Amino acid sequence: MVTVGAKLPMEVAENFTISCPQSCVVTNPTAAGGAADVVPVDGVIVRWRLYRGSKPTPFSHPGYRLRVLTPLAGAYLAAGTSSLGVPAVFNVVETFSAHLPVKAGQLIALEVTNDDSDLRFGVSAAATSVFLEPSIPDGATAPEDLAWEDGFLFPFNADVLPPPRIDLVNPSSGSFARGTNVTVTGDNFAEVAGVTVDGQPVKFTVDSDSQISAVTPPLKQLGSVPVTVATAAGSVASTFDYEGCVVPKLKAKSLKASRKVLDQRQCKLGEVRKRHGATAKTGSVKRQRPLRGAVLPLGGKVEVALGLDPSKG
Repeated sequence: MVTVGAKLPMEVAENFTISCPQSCVVTNPTAAGGAADVVPVDGVIVRWRLYRGSKPTPFSHPGYRLRVLTPLAGAYLAAGTSSLGVPAVFNVVETFSAHLPVKAGQLIALEVTNDDSDLRFGVSAAATSVFLEPSIPDGATAPEDLAWEDGFLFPFNADVLPPPRIDLVNPSSGSFARGTNVTVTGDNFAEVAGVTVDGQPVKFTVDSDSQISAVTPPLKQLGSVPVTVATAAGSVASTFDYEGCVVPKLKAKSLKASRKVLDQRQCKLGEVRKRHGATAKTGSVKRQRPLRGAVLPLGGKVEVALGLDPSKG
C-alpha cells in the first residue's frame, strides 16, 4: 500500500479565501514534508482522507470528490472521479472509501463543491497548489489555470493499492484426498477480497502484506490447478499440484517388479496372498485390488494375489 499526499493531520494557517464557481479542483504536487500527489505506481485508490482542520465558517462545503488527472503539455486530462465524500467533523482527519484506478505518473487531486462563491483554503509555506477552475469532466482536458506560488493548501491524501503479486506457494503440491496447509508469499496482499483454488473459494488468513495462509480443498482430480488471490486492485494466480497414485497394471508381474512400479507411482504394496504353491520368487500377480486406473492417496496400498508362474517351475 502506498499513501500519496500530505501526512495528516498537519499544521495549516487558515487566513485565505478564494472564489470558485460551484466547484474547482486542487492538487498539491509539492505538499508539505516533501510528499507529493503524483502516483508512483499503477493500482487502485481504495480510500482517501481529508483534514479540514478548521472552525466552522460561513462558507458552505457540501462535499468533496477525489479526482485523477493525467498531466499533459500545459494541460490536464481528467481521468477518474470518486464518489462524493461529505465530512461531518471539523479539525479531524476523516476517511472515505473509494475504488478509483490510477496509473504511475498521474496526479491525485481534490474537487471541492461550493454553494456560495468562496472556498476557504489553508496556507502553508511548504506547499504549492495547482488550481483548475472550473472542475472538468472525466475524459476532457483543461489548461493549468494557475500555479499558486504562495502556498495554498487543502490537506488530503489517498491510499493506492498496487496489483497483488505471488512469488511462491509452499508447499507447491499435496494429496488430492485431503486439504493442505499452504503459505502464499508475494506482495500487495492488503485488502484481499478472496482466495480460490481451482475456482473454489477457500479459507485464508492475511498474515501480512506479503503473506497469506490458506488451506487447499480436497479434489477428485490430479494435476495442476490455479491458486488465485484477488484484491481491490486485481487478481493474480499461481499453481498447486494435486498428487496421488494412479494404480498401474500389475498382472503377470513378479512381486519384486510390482513393488518397484508401485513405489514409482507413490503407492505401496499391501497384503500379498499366495495361491497354488506360489512364492515371492516363483509367483506372479494374478489379481490385484484396486484395479488398474484407480486413484489412491499418496502411499495408498494395493493388494495382490500371486499364482504359480509355470515358467519358473
